[in-house]
Amino acid sequence: MKYIIEIVEIDKRPENWTSAVEWPGPAMYVCKDDTSMYHVMDYAVNYIGEKKAFMTRPVSDAELNPITEDLLLKAIAAASRAEKLK
Repeated sequence: MKYIIEIVEIDKRPENWTSAVEWPGPAMYVCKDDTSMYHVMDYAVNYIGEKKAFMTRPVSDAELNPITEDLLLKAIAAASRAEKLK
């Protein structure tokens, strides 16, 4: 199973990046001025690693919503044709 994890991009890493109160709030962050990724919790910050290892490609709309209206219409049409063939 695959999961989508939201990563927030901010312009600049806080000077004291080890302090959770310096960040906008709990989340996963990447900074435009830094190559690292950070996991910020209520009271702690974890350095995760190089962001390029986690951000290999953006997610597509089809991956977010694999069942589209077009796909449903095709399924209904196929079921209808199958009934007629019986």
